[in-house]
Amino acid sequence: MRPLIALAALAALATFAITPAAASCPAGMKTYLNCTAKGGKKRIVLCAGKRGIRYVYGPVRGKPELRLDRPLSAVKHTPWRGVGRSIWEDVRFSNGGYDYTVAISRDRMKLGEPYGAVFVEKGGREVARVECDPGRIKLKLWLFDDLDVK
Repeated sequence: MRPLIALAALAALATFAITPAAASCPAGMKTYLNCTAKGGKKRIVLCAGKRGIRYVYGPVRGKPELRLDRPLSAVKHTPWRGVGRSIWEDVRFSNGGYDYTVAISRDRMKLGEPYGAVFVEKGGREVARVECDPGRIKLKLWLFDDLDVK
């Protein structure tokens, strides 16, 4: 019975790691956020590097619904100001009249479960919010500080 449980756990990890929307970031980019959402049905990935960002959203398996590549000059980064219980930051970019904010945070008192989400606005009004599934979040705070994005 234990070998079956171990095999099932390995299969679950492999599914998270190698599905198309979860593909590792391209050469020269690092993962800012990679998580599942909507009960494991969707994937959110944001990669960043000196030349720009790549945002991917879509089903965990199959072709992404949306993939955007943007130069760093088209990205606005809001860093944590050093105040408050949570260490947080966000990254904003646009596509066809829609503004996307990818937000990440971590409780600095407990260094507990990280948080990640995407907020989509049109004309300043929120039209969608997708939060990462707890326990399925990988993030890298301060990545954009390393890239010197304002």
